[in-house]
Amino acid sequence: MPESTLARTPVETSATTAVATPFNTTTTSGSVTVDRVAPSLDGLGNMGRSQASPQVPNAPGGETVVASRTRASTDATPSQAPSAPPSEARCGATLAAGLEARLSARISSSIDEVVAFASPARAVAAVARLLLAGRSVAIGEGTPDDLAAAVERSARSTSRARWLGARPDGVLAALLGATTASDAVVLASPVVRSEAATAAITPRELLQLRARNLRSLLVLDLRDEDLARTPLTPTALLLPGTIAIRGFGEVWREAGAPEVADLAFVAGPAREIAALRSEALGCGDGDRAIVDAACAALDRPDIERRVREVAGSWRGRAQP
Repeated sequence: MPESTLARTPVETSATTAVATPFNTTTTSGSVTVDRVAPSLDGLGNMGRSQASPQVPNAPGGETVVASRTRASTDATPSQAPSAPPSEARCGATLAAGLEARLSARISSSIDEVVAFASPARAVAAVARLLLAGRSVAIGEGTPDDLAAAVERSARSTSRARWLGARPDGVLAALLGATTASDAVVLASPVVRSEAATAAITPRELLQLRARNLRSLLVLDLRDEDLARTPLTPTALLLPGTIAIRGFGEVWREAGAPEVADLAFVAGPAREIAALRSEALGCGDGDRAIVDAACAALDRPDIERRVREVAGSWRGRAQP
């Protein structure tokens, strides 16, 4: 498989200053820039932040968007997620805190931007029911059947966004043409068929999609991201109104970590994450044993190396 299908344009970095608008964005010319604050771990396991700014040049139409998403700015995302009842919102917070701290460290987010689930099915159902109910949703081509079905059950209306098979310079145009009229957009990347990643959205394309469509909630199914040559999670965490569903799956099982293979987590703005906590890991009977086993697996010193090796062998199965 040509490498260009999975990694086309690197993201450069530079410093910039965000200009406050309703979505913490500003439009100038020549590039798409996103301000982020990268985390650091303090002595209590809480995430602090420092400044860094990925930049992508030459968005279509000449726009430049500077977007800043910090914990304080999530009240102004394109979605206004419902608040969970206080008695339910943090029911698993204490029990799953250690696991979520490990997950947040792996993806460089703050702890309140991550919520763990006992299975991908529970994560998908929670996102569809609690974040997408009553919306008009564009479902991207290649979205896994379980997520597409859950969205169709919850959404007010759905449409399909076709982008697979587009030329490398036509992916963004295809997505924009199918999604700008929707309240929410659901996309999967990479698209995996027969255990091989066959297509992927690049960080550049994701940044430009967000720049051209600020109103829609973006839900990214990144459960197979270990098979992507260029991950999207770091970029997604920079953007307002953007949710990432992550999993572990068979790559981790083959790497010798079955304790996490069946788990999933969702990352995104703190407001949306708080709305999902009522169905999170830690709210059910027997969850303590699941959390303890998962933490032990993630703490193994060789696990990341083994996952990279397995993922590399799986990528090698892709056909040109």
